[in-house]
Amino acid sequence: MSWWFVHKRKSIAEISNEIHVSFEELKKRTRIAVIDDDINSLPIESLKQDNFAIDTYETVDALLLQKLERGYYDIIILDIKGIASVDIVKNDGLGILQYLKEKNPTQIIVACSSKKFDPSQCKFFNLANDVLDKPITFIECKEKLEQIISDNMSIENRWNALTQYLRSTGIGEKTLNKIEKSLIHSLCKKKSTAEKILQHMDEHAPAYTLALQIINFIVNVGK
Repeated sequence: MSWWFVHKRKSIAEISNEIHVSFEELKKRTRIAVIDDDINSLPIESLKQDNFAIDTYETVDALLLQKLERGYYDIIILDIKGIASVDIVKNDGLGILQYLKEKNPTQIIVACSSKKFDPSQCKFFNLANDVLDKPITFIECKEKLEQIISDNMSIENRWNALTQYLRSTGIGEKTLNKIEKSLIHSLCKKKSTAEKILQHMDEHAPAYTLALQIINFIVNVGK
């Protein structure tokens, strides 16, 4: 058996599979923003009672827009009308969606639809990752959110989203490989728990542009 084979490093995917993360843990750590001028059109209280971490907003002001563009929320449920004034962004919900996707293409945005909409609004729904049709029942919303969490919020998927974002900002493959190599080395050496990894990702999600801070975490994790 060769030295190379013995010492071949594990991938993020392999580590993600080895470190068990319960779905309830992922669910608890997935931050969701609901932005709708009629919050009562969604079963918010029932979703909160089912342990979804949800913040609600009826309008998008400048401060909230900054928070959204920093990637604070993992999932954004966004209505198309009545949520943004012209001085914030043009085209209301569509303008917000376009702006956020330009800032971070990996941001997960679910469009809120009343089923009846003008054909000119099709771009809004095409840009979104998914769609919820009003009236929205608790079961429909719960199943949709749980599927999105299951598909996107594992350690592996969060890492993939981060690298995708970093590539879009112009960071080279050599730098990405160094970050990944250091992360894998640290995780294998110090046997970090899933909770510590997810906590770190939660803390730094609002600052993807400062993602190299991951290195500081890698050095100190597990101490």
